[in-house]
Amino acid sequence: MTIKKFLVLALGPIGAAFFSLITLPFIAWFFNAEDVGRFNMLQVFLGLTVTIFSLQMHQSYVREYYEEEDKEMLLKMTILPGFFLLIIAIILLFIFSFSISKILFDVESFEIDILVLLTVISSFFINSFSHVIRMMGKEWFFAISQIFPKIILFILLGVILLFNFEYSFLILMNINTITLVLSTILFIYLSNTSWKIFKLNKINLLLLNKIVKFSLPLVLGGLAYWGLSYIDRFFLKNYSGLEEVGIYSIASTLAGVISIFTTVFATIWHPLIFKWIKEGIDPKRVQNVINILFVFITFIWSIFGLFSWIIPIFLPENYELVQYIIVGCTAGSLLYLLSEATTVGIGISRRSIFSLLSSFLAFVVSVILNYLLVPCFGGIGASISIMISFYIFFIIRTEATIYLWHFLDRKLIYAMLFLYILNTIFMLIIKPNSMMYSITWIFLFIFSLIPFYKTIYKIIKNRGV
Repeated sequence: MTIKKFLVLALGPIGAAFFSLITLPFIAWFFNAEDVGRFNMLQVFLGLTVTIFSLQMHQSYVREYYEEEDKEMLLKMTILPGFFLLIIAIILLFIFSFSISKILFDVESFEIDILVLLTVISSFFINSFSHVIRMMGKEWFFAISQIFPKIILFILLGVILLFNFEYSFLILMNINTITLVLSTILFIYLSNTSWKIFKLNKINLLLLNKIVKFSLPLVLGGLAYWGLSYIDRFFLKNYSGLEEVGIYSIASTLAGVISIFTTVFATIWHPLIFKWIKEGIDPKRVQNVINILFVFITFIWSIFGLFSWIIPIFLPENYELVQYIIVGCTAGSLLYLLSEATTVGIGISRRSIFSLLSSFLAFVVSVILNYLLVPCFGGIGASISIMISFYIFFIIRTEATIYLWHFLDRKLIYAMLFLYILNTIFMLIIKPNSMMYSITWIFLFIFSLIPFYKTIYKIIKNRGV
């Protein structure tokens, strides 16, 4: 991958994160916390429906793309099964008069139900066509597809402010639906997809069978990871109410800026590691990458711990807890980023069952911790739960790599991360405001840096790992 291609690909998530960050304060200021919570529950629900109804067949599309000559047939076989399943589910909802809005938002509204279904259908197609655009190799199209929905949402929110519309959840639902429908149209256009993929007169059953065998086992892993990432919202809704969900969602969305680093790292790391393995590169180079990434995440963790007090300045008064919750949410994202480096053994050995196992076990831990902590501490408890759960997730992935592939020197990393977790829990529960406590973040980072400074110096000197 050339530097130019990489920069264009990185432009998508970076641009999307930028528009999310400038949109978020607007939503927090002009909509009440309960409506922000409802809006977040919608995003969580959309993630669940995409995980279920996609049947993870978009991953089969990526896997088979270079082997199948008939790309249109491949797309048809990866979209139609999930699409028909989605249509059946929608029909059943109408037959049994099931109200999605009542379950998710505590507001029974047929209009909102229709809007939710439109967003579900749009999200289904956006998920599928985004992979088509990515595999076409048109980096600019992919970058545009990532940024476009965020820009449209930002513009529509600006229109609401300009014309002084009512700041209600129904308005949020309408602008979100318009955003997703327009995005779907753009994705279909950029992917150059023909309506012929919905014709049933030509079906490749052999290809469909191959796709199903590969994709269906991945659904369980996708559901487990979705649960690990989002089950806390349901505990918060049930035990603390939608207002607490709204406050927590602001913190978790701000912490989501870490996903930029995850996307950029994964774009470089996954192709590189398989190239290294093919060339017989010394596994110590993998260890060097892990060590450097560990120092990087402890630095970011410390920065958030030191300066999270700045965040409430840009938010309404009732979002004061965001300054604490965001540190735990950021920790979870950083631990996931580090696990992306240590999970190489699972990919190399092709033992994907271990990937499912790591997600499932961490999900179980998350459920237990949320059950114990959320009733007592609300969003603070959810933040602690997500942090500890991703720590377990990271450990399982790392140990799986050692078992399946090669030894990694990880005990010091485990210990230092454990200290960071303890310090974060202290911050979340006690909420100290003293300068002396702030210094602990500096000392923790120094202690994290000392064991690896020689490695970092050699890499800088040699200009590479």
